[in-house]
Amino acid sequence: MDDILQKLNDKVINKQGDVGTYADHLLYYLLGNINNLNEEEERALNFILGEDKSYTNYERYINFENRKYFDTNISYHTHKHYEQGVKECMTWKGKHIFKTTADLCILQMLLWELKPKTIIEIGSGNGASAEYMNDLLKVYEIDSKIYSFDIRNESKVVQDTRINYLHCDVNNLSMFDTYNINYAELPKPWLIVEDAHVNVFGVLYFLNQFVTQGDYFFVEDSRLKQKEIYMLMQMNQNLKLDTKYLDFFGFNNTSACNSILKYT
Repeated sequence: MDDILQKLNDKVINKQGDVGTYADHLLYYLLGNINNLNEEEERALNFILGEDKSYTNYERYINFENRKYFDTNISYHTHKHYEQGVKECMTWKGKHIFKTTADLCILQMLLWELKPKTIIEIGSGNGASAEYMNDLLKVYEIDSKIYSFDIRNESKVVQDTRINYLHCDVNNLSMFDTYNINYAELPKPWLIVEDAHVNVFGVLYFLNQFVTQGDYFFVEDSRLKQKEIYMLMQMNQNLKLDTKYLDFFGFNNTSACNSILKYT
């Protein structure tokens, strides 16, 4: 327990300017009253130190094999039911954006840290996701270009020259070459966001040819894509799971279950 408390102190004092989060204060209380906890408090402490791993695993980049659990520690169906909105779907500038609240926050932090020069999005939907990322990059004053592929993009109106909505059926990987994009020359670093859920490994395999040190994959709704993620990481052993973002809101509390990957 002393080791956990020391790590907690280091986190609060050194990283957060001596200001604790709600979770930090809860853990301080639980550890300080460990011999006088009621049943609910004992469950909370066991959850944090036993299942959560957020306070006990401080290694940021790990291999897929080192991940002992392959699902969120919060009821997946119950939690995800609420995270995009219940009566209505969340919107970005009036457009439905089909991301969880956790993913939206993770993306804004990752974009600031990574400062991607190129974003490749597989699955444009209605364009809200690309617009969300593009608007954040403008606020951050990061010069970036987004290439967003979708089978429904033929009729999409382009309203920003920084976003390229491109028609592509990802079941036919040759369509990625339709636009004469020299992928090997696109500015780095990259952020690759997969949200099409079609031919997942084929798409990841194709883009993996061009990733280099510092690039990221962010594979959404990946609870049922674990085989493809594992195959990708076996093929490219420079790819590591980034536990900072995977576990930021609790173990795998993101739609990108075990699938926020950095080329290290």
